[in-house]
Amino acid sequence: MPDEYADRVGDEEFIREFVQSIPDYVQNFGEFDEERSSMWTVTRFLMEQMNYTLDEVNELGRTEVPEVELARGSAWRALGQHRKISSALAL
Repeated sequence: MPDEYADRVGDEEFIREFVQSIPDYVQNFGEFDEERSSMWTVTRFLMEQMNYTLDEVNELGRTEVPEVELARGSAWRALGQHRKISSALAL
């Protein structure tokens, strides 16, 4: 599916959106840990193919400008603190 999307929007836009998800995530939900990073294609790509460390991925997330910022009291932001659907549904 990523290839189909890249074909529609073009490589430059696909890469921009792909990497932009790092600061969007980190600044809204907190830094990646080993478990969370393993669930995200972009972090796996940066770490496995580009030889980024987890600290470097989080640094990118902290220092780049996010495209999306959730309000501090947003229920969406609170979802990032849950590891299980059952605890998130208790909101």
